[in-house]
Amino acid sequence: MRLTTDEIQFIAKKIVRVLVAEGKIEVDSEMRVGDAMAQIITDELAVEDRLNLEVRDVLSQHSGEMERSNITYTEMFKMLKRKMAKEKGIILCSSPARRSCDSPTFSSTTSTATTASSTSPTPKRSGRRWSG
Repeated sequence: MRLTTDEIQFIAKKIVRVLVAEGKIEVDSEMRVGDAMAQIITDELAVEDRLNLEVRDVLSQHSGEMERSNITYTEMFKMLKRKMAKEKGIILCSSPARRSCDSPTFSSTTSTATTASSTSPTPKRSGRRWSG
């Protein structure tokens, strides 16, 4: 994960404060909703971390084949990561500065959101009012 826990907390709480200030949402507790949002962001970023580990494992099992081919580890990592992300339904975005598809992103799966709601008090949304 490329963000620290403090950075994620700051971003989540800032989002909640702005949305409340603009009247976009109403919440019972900004702190509780910010904490829940931070947990969801953390869980979503962890999806890519787990994917990276899987890609590394696969590549380490095929290191001999890679040495015989004309492809670098980095190129193979990116290709395999894109392929595995597509197979798993994980959406990766390109970062113009890095020109690759390995930036932290939200996945299209719901498994991490489900995990987050089962381990922490995630607010339930009813219209525009958040309640727990």
